Amino acid sequence: MNIVLPNKFHYKGNSRHESAVIEKEVLYIEKGTDFDEIMYQLTYMLKGRNCIYCGRPLESKRKTLDHLYPRSIGGPTITNNLAPACKNCNNRKSDMTEQEFEEFCRLNGKDREEFRKKVMRKHENARQSHGFLIPKRWFGNFSLKEVITFITFDENISKRYQKLEAFYRKYGNFDKPIVVDRNGFLLDGFGIVLFAKNKGIKEIPTIILENVQKRF
Repeated sequence: MNIVLPNKFHYKGNSRHESAVIEKEVLYIEKGTDFDEIMYQLTYMLKGRNCIYCGRPLESKRKTLDHLYPRSIGGPTITNNLAPACKNCNNRKSDMTEQEFEEFCRLNGKDREEFRKKVMRKHENARQSHGFLIPKRWFGNFSLKEVITFITFDENISKRYQKLEAFYRKYGNFDKPIVVDRNGFLLDGFGIVLFAKNKGIKEIPTIILENVQKRF
């Protein structure tokens, strides 16, 4: 898939290794640059800093980005799935999709609570069926041996691995797809790749970003 990109973009982080640039409609990301941070910066550039739901300008200390398909159902951190949202609206939306939240807002009282319960049942059914609930056109199964990654030392990897292991044991699926660039270099999902290799899993759900490339 192609993610939504502006015509021009140049990012420079705190170190000389942190940078990203758009050239000829392709986003090039220097190795060592935080992928999520690049997606956040691009989203604000593309969609502004007014809440997508209430329309109010985001306060600098309370600005947030909403995952239109929530992380809890596999929503990736890419521009196609991000939108500016104030903290209040983001909290009210919680684990609902954008469409579910819009329907929720049209209801009142007990109808809202019943609708929220219905949504949670739907999400749980999705986890039991295939692990996550995002558009099928976004991802496909990708051979693990084709994924190019490097060893990552992150204090959160152990916790993420344990959480993933518990999810897989319960549902027999992954909780989200990994994200790779057009050459197969891993952008997001190191824990999933590590888990799959340890368990001898040959194919994993993958989002391939055809207009993104890592630079080394």
